[in-house]
Amino acid sequence: MTLERHISRLLFSHDLVVVPGFGAFVAKSFSAELNGATQMFVPPGRRLSFQPALRNDDGLLLNAVSKAENRHVDVVRLEISDIVSHWHSKLHKGERIRLDDLGLFYIDRQGELQFKPQIDLNYDSEFFGLGVFRASPLVSIPKESRVVPLHERKDRKAFPLWRAVAVAVGVTGLLTIGGIKSEITPDLASFNWFGSDSTDTEVPEESASEVAAETEAVSDREIEKPVSTPEASTPAIEVNVEPVATSPVERGTYYVIVGSFVEKANADDLYRELRQKGFEPVILPFDGKYSKVAVQSFPSRQAAVEGLRTYKKEVQRGAWIYRK
Repeated sequence: MTLERHISRLLFSHDLVVVPGFGAFVAKSFSAELNGATQMFVPPGRRLSFQPALRNDDGLLLNAVSKAENRHVDVVRLEISDIVSHWHSKLHKGERIRLDDLGLFYIDRQGELQFKPQIDLNYDSEFFGLGVFRASPLVSIPKESRVVPLHERKDRKAFPLWRAVAVAVGVTGLLTIGGIKSEITPDLASFNWFGSDSTDTEVPEESASEVAAETEAVSDREIEKPVSTPEASTPAIEVNVEPVATSPVERGTYYVIVGSFVEKANADDLYRELRQKGFEPVILPFDGKYSKVAVQSFPSRQAAVEGLRTYKKEVQRGAWIYRK
């Protein structure tokens, strides 16, 4: 018989569970806490304490074990007494005993029995499964200033303005002289220096058709440019993912929740992921704040607690039990 498991189950529905001859486990409600020294965050719920003075049998644990294991009350009473005697023997030897889902017991230097509860198990059904975690403080990272290297620029001597003006004037003068010279030359060539009759020489002009043809050819060469044909863009393929339908919450049913989301789409993603892994999850209806994803439902709290241990290892460490 695993006595600590029976004690743990009773603490979900009772505030006080007495172990005859050993002491009483007390479950009290508390609010969320943050330890500034260790940065450990403890969610709200019900915390365990131990009262070694309360040893008188009230029959709660005895009857619960007898009913769960279908054994006679007298047999269960003797077995509980043997277990308690074994615990006392180990403690007086200076050993520590750890009871699963309850906590650690030891004798201090003053000879007093001390109890350290297991804080990662919440006995409040409203917050069951919310574990303890360490809150990492935000650290400001100094902004690094980038050093941009300056490239050396070669000094360029400025071109004097007066030189530019002089060059412009010179070019203009040459063009002007060239134009005058081209107009005077034909007259001098036709002048008869020796007094003989002058002969007029006609310079053949290009025909209008030849000039037009040459102009058209030049225009064609200037206008012809490669024309780039734009590539046909591939249309984007839209994948429509159907939303997952929610399942109605059944009264009195215990659900093991592995995810709670504000956005329904995130709950759908977790649902599909669990389906691929072989689970049969359901999405509970939106309660005004969150969409909860349950990996399995159970008819009783005892079965849900046992299933929770498995799903904490296989699916989500922060899984918890929900009941409407």
